[in-house]
Amino acid sequence: MKYNRIYVTNHAIERFFERINSERLKNNEVSVDIKMDRKEIESKIRHMVLTGTPERSFLNDQVFLGRMYEKFGYDKKIDFVYNSECNLVFLLLIEKNTVCKVITTLSKKMAKVNQSKFNHVEKKVKTFTMRGL
Repeated sequence: MKYNRIYVTNHAIERFFERINSERLKNNEVSVDIKMDRKEIESKIRHMVLTGTPERSFLNDQVFLGRMYEKFGYDKKIDFVYNSECNLVFLLLIEKNTVCKVITTLSKKMAKVNQSKFNHVEKKVKTFTMRGL
């Protein structure tokens, strides 16, 4: 998607470090340096958002989306972008169709964990016994 302006929140940067370092540690890769300059981090996240692909699986999770709309407002559009390079999903809050804020960073696995599933519960069948006969 084409955005004129991309803002990155402090929360998104904090979650980016948490998610990227945990993913890299699992794959035995070098972790991102936490002492990077803020502008350098923001430009890296912007690049990941611009090179990413839309992620639609989060849109199926109505509970998660409902919480996001309650928190940020129903008049704004929420979008998700997946970057395969780092295996992360970025939550975007789009304002005025071309200005977006990167609100948070999620791991790709959360898309599968958060999806609602119907739990089939077996009904308890009451059994009666005749005592005293």
